Amino acid sequence: MLTINIFSPIFFYLDENHTYVPLPARYLTLTAQIILFALTSGFSISAAVHSHGTERKKHRTVAFSGFIMSIFILLQTFYPLVPFYAMGCLLATCTIHTFIYQDKIEERAMELGTMRRIAYIDALTGVKNKMAYNEAVAELENHVLEGKLTEYGVAVFDLNNLKYVNDTMGHEMGDKFIKDACSQICRWFQHSPVYRIGGDEFVVLLKGDDYDNREMIFKGFNEEVHYNKLHEKAVVAGGCATYLPKIDRGYDEVFRRADKLMYQRKQELKWT
Repeated sequence: MLTINIFSPIFFYLDENHTYVPLPARYLTLTAQIILFALTSGFSISAAVHSHGTERKKHRTVAFSGFIMSIFILLQTFYPLVPFYAMGCLLATCTIHTFIYQDKIEERAMELGTMRRIAYIDALTGVKNKMAYNEAVAELENHVLEGKLTEYGVAVFDLNNLKYVNDTMGHEMGDKFIKDACSQICRWFQHSPVYRIGGDEFVVLLKGDDYDNREMIFKGFNEEVHYNKLHEKAVVAGGCATYLPKIDRGYDEVFRRADKLMYQRKQELKWT
C-alpha cells in the first residue's frame, strides 16, 4: 500500500507547503494493526495462564511484544512524523530475540548437563563410573589440602569367582552377578557415592553416616555375603580403610590399605 501511495496517494500526501497530510486509509490500516496486535497479546496471555514452565515464558513474551506494538502504533497514529512504529518493532523484536536466546542457552545447559550425567554413569549398573571416580578423588584430595575435610573412608569391593561364572554360566549371568553385587553395595552404603572402576571392582567413598557407622554396616554386609555364598548368589569381597591425617600422604595410601584388606577377604570367600 505504501508502494501504491507513491503513484496514487491513499495513505498520505504532501501539500504545496510540503506539509504531511494523512488520509483515511492510513488510520484504517493502523487501527487494524492495533486490533490484531491487541488480540494476539490477549490470546497469548490466556495461553500463558493455562501453560507452565518454558511454554508460559514463551506466551508471556509474545503477549508483551504484542502490547508494545499496540502502544507504539497508537502513538504513531497521533504523531505521524515521529518513528514510533519503528521503535515499537525494535523493542518487540528485541524482546522476542532475548527470550529465544535465553531459551537456547537454557536448552544447551540442560543438554550439557544430560551429556555430563550420561558420561559419568556406568551403563551396566547405573552407578558412577571410573571418570566420575577420578574427579571425585581429585576433589577429595583438594578438600583435604585446604583443610575442609579431615576424615573419610575408602571401601573397596570385588566380585568373587566372576571368571568361573562367565565360563560356566555365560556372560549374561556374569552381568547379572555384577548388577546384583552393585545393588547389594548400594543398599548398605546409601549415604555415600558408589563407583564401578573396573569389570567387577567397586569403590565407595565413605562420608557422613556411612563413615560413622562403617563397622556396623560392614558387619551386616558380610553377613549377607555369607548368606549369598551358601545360596550360590553373588559373593562380594570388601575391605575398608580410613584416612589417617598424620600418617597418610595421600588418597592412594588409604586406597591401598583398603584394597589389601579386600584381597584378604577375597581369599577367605573363595568357593574352592
